Amino acid sequence: MKDRYKLIVWIFAIFALVSCATPQQAKKATEPASISTGKSKAEVIAIVVDVVVNEGFSIDNINEKYGLVTCKPMQILTGELMTKVGEPGGGWISTNGKMYHSIEFSAMVNSNGILKIKIAAYDEKAPENLAGMIGQTNMKTTRSFDTFRTLKLQKYYLNQIKGRL
Repeated sequence: MKDRYKLIVWIFAIFALVSCATPQQAKKATEPASISTGKSKAEVIAIVVDVVVNEGFSIDNINEKYGLVTCKPMQILTGELMTKVGEPGGGWISTNGKMYHSIEFSAMVNSNGILKIKIAAYDEKAPENLAGMIGQTNMKTTRSFDTFRTLKLQKYYLNQIKGRL
């Protein structure tokens, strides 16, 4: 009986540790990453703009007075759901179920040259249904925050910017 009790206690302890790690990662992913550049605000803004434009982002706003750079969200299509129609050897038709990744990027540089970047990655999926086959385009998508991809992209863009400083 004591062994069973110990096993149950260990299972609950492991469950508590695993469940506590995820919110910490999510919190880290939502906080801006910062680096000290040792350069002027204008130089850092120029480097950030160069990096994000080369990566395919469209600049939404650059405010040199406040050191802000914001980009329009970048959507990447990663798949489209299709249905086979007809007999064997028949064609495929889109069901309008698409899987997108959306990436949001913003940066802030203070007067001391300290750069803070904020990146958020989302998984988006358009629903798969018959309405997509008849031309309905304004259907709701499901959107979820992607912690792993956000942390990975944050590290990637920091390295890209550091490489140009």
